[in-house]
Amino acid sequence: MIRFIDFLSYNASHVNFNSCILNNCKIDDIHLSAESKHIEYVKDKLNKQIKSTSFVKGRAWKLLRDFYFLCELFKVKGTIKSKEPQLVILGATGTQLFILAFFLCLFPSKRQAIRLFFHSELEFFDSKKGINKYFAKLAVKSMKLCNMINTAVLSSHIKKNMVAESNDYESVHLVRHPMPQFTEALFKKLSSNVMDKANLQLAVIGLLRGDTKNLDQAAALRQLTNVNVNFFGRLGPDSSHIKLTESCQVLNEHYSDEWLRNCIKDVDFLLLSPAKNAYRFTALGTVSDSVLFSKPLIWEKHEAIQDYESYPLACVYHNVADFNESLDKFEFPNFNVVSKWLEEWNELSKVELQQFLINGSRV
Repeated sequence: MIRFIDFLSYNASHVNFNSCILNNCKIDDIHLSAESKHIEYVKDKLNKQIKSTSFVKGRAWKLLRDFYFLCELFKVKGTIKSKEPQLVILGATGTQLFILAFFLCLFPSKRQAIRLFFHSELEFFDSKKGINKYFAKLAVKSMKLCNMINTAVLSSHIKKNMVAESNDYESVHLVRHPMPQFTEALFKKLSSNVMDKANLQLAVIGLLRGDTKNLDQAAALRQLTNVNVNFFGRLGPDSSHIKLTESCQVLNEHYSDEWLRNCIKDVDFLLLSPAKNAYRFTALGTVSDSVLFSKPLIWEKHEAIQDYESYPLACVYHNVADFNESLDKFEFPNFNVVSKWLEEWNELSKVELQQFLINGSRV
């Protein structure tokens, strides 16, 4: 049995990532420990049965989850002959990374039995402030966590940027972010949308935060006579300046996929708008929303999404001035083209995942 844990608070992008990883894992005996709401949504997306332990999020959750995290570490046995890990950490806070690094210093015999996926904790490389970033920096940079256990990032640009910081990170694995399954029914829903390029409807979705998303990009695109941009999602830090039209729908709390799907039913493209220097050490998981919500994507060229430029449902422009020119070149693909691209992408992701989990070898 492999135990998977993720004690981050419920987050739609983590749900999609975790469900894809668990679906792609070739091990049948799986146990997931996470927040109760997180487990509920993950199980709903799985094509297999798993065991689980749910934890209810309460007032002391941020303290209790670190305790639960430590308890999971103590369940790991010492040196084992099996190549399979005993524990896979799907997500961890900066504090938990520090706890993990300190634990592995005390119990080095447990190192080969643990795997770790990095998410936004690596933003400390960009001098992001906060207690979590401070503890992540201690664990990764000072205590050299990546040299203790097998770790993985979800995009090639993250690995490249880490190695540029130090050759110590050459050992970090790449397991590209898996994409959800794409069915013919989803494609029919997608292709049934009638796109009017003279009245194009774009949507920025997800967590709307000004420190990671270029929320001003919407205002620039709205200056084009044929483009309307709306926001749908949850308000985050530095988002008070965005201009919300009557068509926008934003919340101050988490939302369901169904709520978002209903909001964007008349949208032509999902607009990805990462800030210029954002996501250097974080994967942009919202790319998979194209499959989940049956919508094509459009974005201004950006390092963090470079791996996806060949995606058949993607339209990439260089600046607002060439937006319409790039849009005119976009041709709606047929089902087989999209399906083949996703199949090849996910097959490579499965190979990388298997090699990362089972024997630590690199592609």
